[in-house]
Amino acid sequence: MLVEVAKPVTLVFAILSLYAVFSTAFLVPSSDMHPGIFDSLSRLALAAVISLLGGLILRGEPKSHRPKDRGSQPPFRSRYSAGR
Repeated sequence: MLVEVAKPVTLVFAILSLYAVFSTAFLVPSSDMHPGIFDSLSRLALAAVISLLGGLILRGEPKSHRPKDRGSQPPFRSRYSAGR
């Protein structure tokens, strides 16, 4: 139950953090480049952490590696084996 609630929340946080990086890097004019670069890099690191946590939550259950049922063949194989 908690994971189902956390999935959209982490997606929204990831989108908002990337928007914050975009706005800091491109939309906010700064007269001095060093504070602007530091702000952009710190928000980029925060966005990376949020996205990584979101990816871990959204990853889901591990799939079992069972062989697939090969009981029937596709119809095109039977036509090719018949010599048509």
